[in-house]
Amino acid sequence: MQRIAIAFLITFALVVAAADVSSARIWHIRPDGTGDAPTIQAGIDSATAGDSVILSAGTYTGAGNRDIVFCGKAITVTSESGPHVTIIDCQRLGRGFWFQKGEGTSPVLSRVTIRNGFASDGYGGGGIYCDRYSSPTISGNTINGNSSQQDGGGIYCVESSDSILGNVISNNSAQDGGGILSTGCSSIISGNVISGNSAQDGGGIMYTVGGSSLILGNTISGNTAQQRGGGIYCGMSWPTISNNTLSGNSAASGGGIYCFYAGPPIQNTIIAFSSQGEGIFCGGSNPTLTSCDIYGNAGGDVLCGTDGGGNISADPLFCNPSAGDFYLHSGSPCVNNPGYGQIGAFGVGCGSTLTEETTWGHIKAMFR
Repeated sequence: MQRIAIAFLITFALVVAAADVSSARIWHIRPDGTGDAPTIQAGIDSATAGDSVILSAGTYTGAGNRDIVFCGKAITVTSESGPHVTIIDCQRLGRGFWFQKGEGTSPVLSRVTIRNGFASDGYGGGGIYCDRYSSPTISGNTINGNSSQQDGGGIYCVESSDSILGNVISNNSAQDGGGILSTGCSSIISGNVISGNSAQDGGGIMYTVGGSSLILGNTISGNTAQQRGGGIYCGMSWPTISNNTLSGNSAASGGGIYCFYAGPPIQNTIIAFSSQGEGIFCGGSNPTLTSCDIYGNAGGDVLCGTDGGGNISADPLFCNPSAGDFYLHSGSPCVNNPGYGQIGAFGVGCGSTLTEETTWGHIKAMFR
């Protein structure tokens, strides 16, 4: 049901974006410059509200194919054949895309790969930068190997209301927010695979300063923060963190989740196998944890904040985590936590394995 809900969010966003476009034009762009316009930027410049800029398969490089802006237009930029064969290679000479002119909720960027973006201009967002009052839908993309000298290696959003849905965000780096950095936003971050990103703080996702975001159904694994928040860093913010799977993240403090003067509700989420740091750390914070599984974290599995009930500490029994498969064995304690439902981003994906559950009372007794 969780994956169905995420798919509905993506489909709904694309349907809304495409509504009332009976007179819309499609601008075909080819990497060799022989399309309806010579570059992606030229296609956007030519487009009007409701149009689509469609990218043929291939690798796009050079001026006009990096530092791309939507110019405030309600248009769609997408690919014909998907992100695996449609690549925007910034060659570390600039970022991929910049939403900078107060675009509303209609702009859509989907089904492309953005790689080797580099933000050195003080704004951040090596792959994508969403400036104030922009609200794009960023869906089904691969955002890989981008970096920023400051904030948001993969994506950086500031005071925007973006929808980040079903992307693969991997191997990006920044000072803060290796995968995604969101500041003062009201965003939906849902159904993404966020892995292998690195930063000083907030390896996977860094969310700061207010906002009312929903962080739902993401797989957040193998991210690293030198200091705080290997998987997720929440600073002075209250996003709802629901039905995520965090595994194998690392930080000196809060290998899974680090809360700094923040009280986010964290529910039905797996926080497991951090290679460094606690599963969750609360610095001057009081998050409410409900129906979470905190297990196997190198720095400890003690619950901090408020125990909202239904929390466990037991091996979640992933099917094949070394291969990135975080579906659950049918015998997993996370499949149906009585009275609270499924824990994590995925349901059953493989056969039965027996497990022994550890109660919170037993864990607390270990530290008395």
